[in-house]
Amino acid sequence: RGSLARDGPNHCGVTMTGLRLIIVNHCHPEMPHVCALRARSFAEAMAKRGNRVILLSGTLCRDDVVGAASELEEAILSHDWKAPFQLACPPRRAPLLRRARRGGLPWLCNKAVLASTFAITDGPFGDWVDGTRPYWEVLTTAFQPQAIWGIFGNTGAWTIAREIAKHASAPWVMDLKDGWDHFVPAGVRAWMARRYASAAAATALSEAHAAEIHSRFGFTAEIVYSGIPAEALEPPARAQDTPTSDIVVSGSLYDAESIDILVAGLDLWLKNRANGTRPRLRYFGTDGKRIRQAVAGLDQSCEIDIQGYRPLPELFEALRNSRANLYVRSPKTLFHHKLIELLS
Repeated sequence: RGSLARDGPNHCGVTMTGLRLIIVNHCHPEMPHVCALRARSFAEAMAKRGNRVILLSGTLCRDDVVGAASELEEAILSHDWKAPFQLACPPRRAPLLRRARRGGLPWLCNKAVLASTFAITDGPFGDWVDGTRPYWEVLTTAFQPQAIWGIFGNTGAWTIAREIAKHASAPWVMDLKDGWDHFVPAGVRAWMARRYASAAAATALSEAHAAEIHSRFGFTAEIVYSGIPAEALEPPARAQDTPTSDIVVSGSLYDAESIDILVAGLDLWLKNRANGTRPRLRYFGTDGKRIRQAVAGLDQSCEIDIQGYRPLPELFEALRNSRANLYVRSPKTLFHHKLIELLS
C-alpha cells in the first residue's frame, strides 16, 4: 500500500528512474562539522543522478521536535526526489549513557558503562539506534529501499543499516570514514566485526581505510574519496596583492601532546622572528575552547582570534590570505582529508 514504484512520476510529474537508497549517518546534514559532510555530499550526488535517497541521521539538537512515524509515509510519497529526503531521528532518553560518552562518570564506572554497551546494544549510541526503531517499518513498506548504506562514525549507523536491510530484505553496505580500531576497543573488535558480517559490500574513505576493512572484515572495499567543495577551487573574487600576517590553524586538535607541540612551535617562531607587523593567530574549528587555553601565553607576542566553526566561504578566504596555514596531524587518523583541502 502506497509504495513507490521503481520507475514512476514524483509529485511534480517528473519520471524518476534509478535506485531507492537509504544512507545512514549519525551527524545531522546541517551540523557544522566535517562528520556531516561525507553523507550529505554523497546523498546529494546520488539524488542528482536520478536516485531516490533518504538520508537518515540524528537530530541537529537533542530536543528537536520531529514528526511521528505515522506521518512519515505521506511525507515520503509527496517528496520531490530531486533532493534527498532528510529523516532526523531523536535518541531515546538515556542520561547515564550520555554522561558516560562525555566522560562525566567516575573513571571505572565510565569504562563499565561504555563496555557494557557493546554487549547489549552494539555500542555506545544505542539510544540513537532505539530512537530510529519506530521508523523502520514505514521505511520498509512505504519506501521499499533497494540498498542501505551505513557510514561509520560509530557502530550505531551500521546497526541501523543492518536492521533496516533485514526488514526490507535488501543489501546493506558498510562505509568506513573513521578508523575502526580507533573507535572500537581492542577486546571486542573481532566479536563486533562478526556482528556486521552480513554486509553485502564495503566502501572506504581511503586506501588505509580499505586496508583496515580487509583486515577486520575480509571485504575488498571500493574507495570513495569525499572530495572537496567546488568553491574551494574557484579563484577569489578579489585577489589580494600580498598575504596578511595571519597564521591560521584549522580543524581538530586531537590529543594534548599534539596541541603542546603546536603551541611550542608557534612560541619558538614568535620569539625568533624579526620585528615587524604583529601577527594574528586565528583558529577555525570546533576545538576553540581547548586552543584558547593552550595559546593563552602567546597573547603578548601575537593577536589571538578564535573563530570557531565558520561557513566554508569565510574559511577559504582566511586560508587564501594567510601567511601560513597549520593543521594537526594525528597518527590515529588513517587519512587526513584536511591536507587536500588546504592544497586546494
